[in-house]
Amino acid sequence: ISTGFEVAAAISPMSTYNTEDVMAFDLDKRACYMESENILEYHANYSISKCKIECQTRTVLAKCACRPYCNAG
Repeated sequence: ISTGFEVAAAISPMSTYNTEDVMAFDLDKRACYMESENILEYHANYSISKCKIECQTRTVLAKCACRPYCNAG
């Protein structure tokens, strides 16, 4: 976008959810965890954003043998 121009964009949120029925599928197939399957090491409560942070932390730890200071625990 050049100086002096503006752009308008419409953003519509999309919500997705699942039921306990998905637990019948293997984790490899469903690619998500239920709150009752708390697999997080550094956070007490599950959320998708916390899960992504922990996944990134595990990857960096495996490759670099260090972790971000915010995950020093």
